[in-house]
Amino acid sequence: GGIARPKSIYSRLVDGSFATDLAIQSLAYDSLDTDISIPVGINATQGQQVTIQISDLQLPDSVEVYFEDTIENTYTLLNSSDYTFTANTPLNGIGRFFLRFNDQTLSTLETDLDTITVFATSASKMITLKGMLTQATDLHVYDMQGRNVVSFPLKTGTNSQSFDISNLSSGIYVIHLNNGVQKKIQKITIN
Repeated sequence: GGIARPKSIYSRLVDGSFATDLAIQSLAYDSLDTDISIPVGINATQGQQVTIQISDLQLPDSVEVYFEDTIENTYTLLNSSDYTFTANTPLNGIGRFFLRFNDQTLSTLETDLDTITVFATSASKMITLKGMLTQATDLHVYDMQGRNVVSFPLKTGTNSQSFDISNLSSGIYVIHLNNGVQKKIQKITIN
């Protein structure tokens, strides 16, 4: 009937020209190289656990399917993992979730640690990272004597992360990012 039931998942047309809830939608393969974003609606009650997964992938191996949560600011690669969350408020409608596609044969996502920006804020004494991580990465903070003073595991699939460093004294520190394959080393000043 074009209207999603309670406790359901659905999508809308990409161009937004038709405000009907769709249980099934398809795209042409040549759409995979565009910046396409499919609005996804989830109707769920508060406290309900929701898992988004691909049960049957019938796309070329080069196509990656990402699930975006704009509230949590995360992207989950559904080809290799599920996205699970618990609704902390009742969910109803379109606007929070999107499906995105990337065809590795047509374009590649930046995964180089050099694309990650790291900076410290003096007002709130935080270290902030900006940029998408696609591999498990650790952040280590070293003092000028080479001692590891604090470490944080970083989240993949998010564009921004911040960490409290209020326990560190003012001074110059060395940030070390390592994902087992790539490394990034950068000096920061904490005021």
